[in-house]
Formats: sequence, structure tokens, C-alpha cells
Amino acid sequence: MGGGTAVQFRTSGELAREEPCLVPDPFISALEFKSKDTLRFHQMVHTNAKKYKCPMCEESFKYAHSLTVHKRKHTGDSPFTCDQCNRSYRTGTALKRHKMIHTGEKPFTCHVCGARFSLNNNLKRHLRIHTGEKPFTCQECGKSFSDNNKLKSHMLIHGARKPFMCDLCGKTFLFNCRLRPKKLVVIVKPFSCKICLKGFSAASSLKLHERGHSEQKEFNCSLCGKAFHNKYSFSYHQRSHSGEKPFVCDKCGKRFFQAASLKQHERIHTGEKPYKCDQCGKAFRTDGNFYRHMRIHTGEKPFDCGTCGKSFNNAGNLGRHQRIHTGEKPFSCKVCGRSFNQGNSLKSHLQIHTGQKLYCCQLCGCGFSDSRQLKKHTC
Repeated sequence: MGGGTAVQFRTSGELAREEPCLVPDPFISALEFKSKDTLRFHQMVHTNAKKYKCPMCEESFKYAHSLTVHKRKHTGDSPFTCDQCNRSYRTGTALKRHKMIHTGEKPFTCHVCGARFSLNNNLKRHLRIHTGEKPFTCQECGKSFSDNNKLKSHMLIHGARKPFMCDLCGKTFLFNCRLRPKKLVVIVKPFSCKICLKGFSAASSLKLHERGHSEQKEFNCSLCGKAFHNKYSFSYHQRSHSGEKPFVCDKCGKRFFQAASLKQHERIHTGEKPYKCDQCGKAFRTDGNFYRHMRIHTGEKPFDCGTCGKSFNNAGNLGRHQRIHTGEKPFSCKVCGRSFNQGNSLKSHLQIHTGQKLYCCQLCGCGFSDSRQLKKHTC
């Protein structure tokens, strides 16, 4: 170490047999171990030796256990199985995280709004809602996103390919998790950020990312003083002051602040739904609806009621639920003045005045004013 005294390692038994050192040497390890095997295992921390090499991809590891876990990427072996849903994982840690879906355990809490999460990464993504941070920027149109997966979904608008391909069947996926339990392909990202070590497949993407670490923001708004890293975000912000909506739908004439919003709107006319769920096949026009839908499959319910603790998979459902506690009834009947806490309840109520029955049995034609009555109905 720096040309001085070499690091020495001793078991607790050896230390006990020696006289105590009166002048402690800062270069001698004071850690004690129960056995020589444990000591040898610890010594590898201080060396760069990686003697365990993968025969399939040549990647090397310090520990045999790390190599064993790594090999499962190639073999598809997932020995850790959930006893509730039979889903399998390569590591015990991954299984433990998954089980939180079943137990409802959510140890990570947002200090701003109280929303709780089962994974720390989900909390980090959620916090960007409060901070407004959108570190993932589209290279095509400049639109920024708080989540990398949202950027990937957005890139489909520009004709981007699904980057993850199964090398067994050739099917492509937007997210690499959809490849499991099949073998994953290696996505090469040769350009790395020197600050956070994040990898990128293109130098331009790295350059844009590095601006996020810099405190210098070149584009300043003269009206409100807000600063931006890139001209695209700055240009979009300026329209919030001017009210300019330069992007016009040629079908209905509706105007928008940005091109991406126009493209999203145009799908109403074309019927295009580019965001498709790989698990059930359902398709969506917007990435927001797609991500809300995915929570049905993942079981994630990040929105908790502060009164009773009940969890929901989207903010809208939480808001509707909270009216039960607050007594708020924002939906009023214009005919009789009666109020309701949900729009659907008002819709059903209005049928009393109109005589219209929206819910009809496909077998016998009987009509009902409430969907629950239709479900109970038998021909």
C-alpha cells in the first residue's frame, strides 16, 4: 500500500495468542474473523484478482457465487420461486423484492406526499413528480421525461425500434424485463458518464446527459428567470408565457404547444395505439395510459389514502376514494339538485329523469339504469 507496510490479516485465534500491539500500525487490518476461510474470502476485497471467469462471455468475477449467479443469465435458470404465484427469479434478493407485492409491504415512503413504495427505485422515480426533474430527453424533439421507460415509449412515436430482442425467437420488446425467462441479449453502451458511470449507446446522448450534472444552464428566460440546459426545453417554456400554439391538427383544427402533443392527439383520428402491453395485448394511444395499465400486472399501488391506508394504482382512483372520508360531492344534478361523490353515480341518477337505460342485456334486451343491476340480472 503506497510502498509502506503490507496489509496483514489474522484470525481471532492468532490475535488472542499474541501480545497486544502498544503502537498501532495504521496499515494493519484490525478486522477479526471466525475462520481462515472467512479471512481468505475477506482478503479478496483488498485485491483486484478476478479468478472466476464465465466460459460463455469471458466476464470475470472475484467470487464463485457471483459467477454462479451470472451464469443464470445465459442458462435462463431461475431457482428462486414465489410460493404464491410461481414466478421465478435468479437471486434470492430479487424474490424478496417481488414478495412485497403479495405482502403489501412498502418500506419506502415519500416525505412530500406520503406515497409508499415496495422498491427504492420506484420511490426515486416518484420523487421526480415533486421536484419536476426530467433527466431523460428525446434527441428527436427535445421533450423531457422523468422516467427512462417513458422516454423509450415516447421514442416509438419517432419510429424507434424496440431495442431488446430475444435471440431464440426474434421477438422484440420495449423493455428488457419482457424477455424473461428467455436469454437476454447484451446491449452495448460504449459511452460512459465520468460522474455517475451511466452508459449510452451514442456520444450525443452522453453529451446531453452530462449537461444534467452541470450547474450551468445556458438558456435563461427573461420573463421569469427560469434557466434550462437545452434550447428545446427553453423554447417550449417560452410558449407558456406567449400562449403560442404553433402545431395545428389538420383534421379538426385544434392547436398545441408542442409537436409531440399534436402527434398524440392525431391518434384519436387515426385510431393508432402504439403502446401495446406484452402481457395481455391491450393497446393504448398514450404512454401515460400504458403505464397506468401496467400497474395491473405488476400489482404496484403507489397511492395510499392517508385516512384509512387503502392503496390505489393511480391518483384518480385515490381522489375518488378520498371523497368517502371528506364527504365532498362535486357532481350535482341540474334537475333536482342532488349531489354525488362520483361522476358515474350522477350519470346513473340522471336516467331517473330521462327514462334512458344505458345498460342492456345482450341476450334478452332488458334495460337497466345501473351496471350493477345488469350484472345481477339473469334471463
